[in-house]
Amino acid sequence: PATRLVRAIGPTLASFNVTGVLERPILEIFNADSAVIHSSERISVPTNPADIAFAATQVGAFALPPDSRDAVLLVTLPAGTYSAGVRGQADTTGIALLEVYQLP
Repeated sequence: PATRLVRAIGPTLASFNVTGVLERPILEIFNADSAVIHSSERISVPTNPADIAFAATQVGAFALPPDSRDAVLLVTLPAGTYSAGVRGQADTTGIALLEVYQLP
């Protein structure tokens, strides 16, 4: 098993002068059978924001604001095949950045 920090960055991209960002990203992690096994619509759901901030520091990821609407998961996954996807709430569209980091 390995712990991973998975982030769907949308709103925070605006602070890097990116226009047309996905304002309300939904992050989903799928197993090999294409079933959703984890999902998040905000940084604080379902993982503790302090744990997420610490994990981001460990892997060298840029910090997110405490009130971020970006979707983030801190998950421990057993060995296997997984994929991650980002979509907008209510079928909205925009630019998002999907990041996956393995924690040390």
